[in-house]
Amino acid sequence: MKKIIAALISLTLFYSSTVCIFAIENQECPYYEEITDVIELKKGPVLYLNEKRNDTYWEFSDNEEAFKTINSLEHDLISILSTNYNLDNLEKSNWLDYKNALENEISLNHISESFHTQRLLTFFNVCDNCDLNNEIRQIVKTDDYSMDELAVLMPYTSPYYKEYERKATINTYTTMNVTNAINYADKWASSYNYSYACFINGDCTNFASQIARAGGISNRSNWYYNSTQSYSTSWVRADTFVKTWKVAYSTTSFKTFSNKVSKGKFIAYDSEADGKWNHVAFVTAIGSQKSNYRDFKIAQHTKNYHAWVSSDTNGWENVSGLKAIINTPN
Repeated sequence: MKKIIAALISLTLFYSSTVCIFAIENQECPYYEEITDVIELKKGPVLYLNEKRNDTYWEFSDNEEAFKTINSLEHDLISILSTNYNLDNLEKSNWLDYKNALENEISLNHISESFHTQRLLTFFNVCDNCDLNNEIRQIVKTDDYSMDELAVLMPYTSPYYKEYERKATINTYTTMNVTNAINYADKWASSYNYSYACFINGDCTNFASQIARAGGISNRSNWYYNSTQSYSTSWVRADTFVKTWKVAYSTTSFKTFSNKVSKGKFIAYDSEADGKWNHVAFVTAIGSQKSNYRDFKIAQHTKNYHAWVSSDTNGWENVSGLKAIINTPN
């Protein structure tokens, strides 16, 4: 594989209580191998917060060139999505629509998973990185932001997020009713409750939040749902959901992970181990010991199912990267 080296230039954007600079060293991107041989990536801005260096996310060196390249390489797949979902040409403004469309096609088995689907999904993951980095840039420019606001956007590997996680306490309003949560998960795992906003093409976190609500978890300032037009980012975004409730345990070993999970727990994974959680699901039952893991039953959306890991439907045992058990919302 061609090794892409991002030569990054030292640049101080401003100086205040927070200094944002670009990395000064040449680095090879350790992630996203599906695209790094054809699209050049660079390190995102480095923030110096509380006198500690905090890396952000890898992003495209040239956005315009990146979209031009992926449109050429995956023309056939992109054309299918464009036709089936009536989408305009793939560009920076509508990449999320394409990502959701692709995930929906895969979940419905209309498109088989392949190198091409994975390459396009990886491209969309970096698109998300670019958007997150831009949000981070805008927040730190104000020099008037809360730790909560910035920390949930940062990679969970960053010192700033780790400090936030260490200091944060989850106020106890009520204990989640696991039985009610499991009953809701079982009822709606394969369909949608249209009493809530519905994100058919990317609904994993919205469904997880609904399960928590069914378990009796009420709104709070950083996690809430009021209507189809009023809900928090943490209600619908996997990375923010996990960072809001915090990780109780994580490991790269699925065998170890499977022996730690328990009924009524939310789980997540970061398939690239790049500091950003990709997917959230809910455990409804614990099963028997298999050859390489302990079986357990998962309810989730996108892909929609309520199935044992050992079934053909569930694919958690094949997920790479970091797996996590999330603190039970309370």
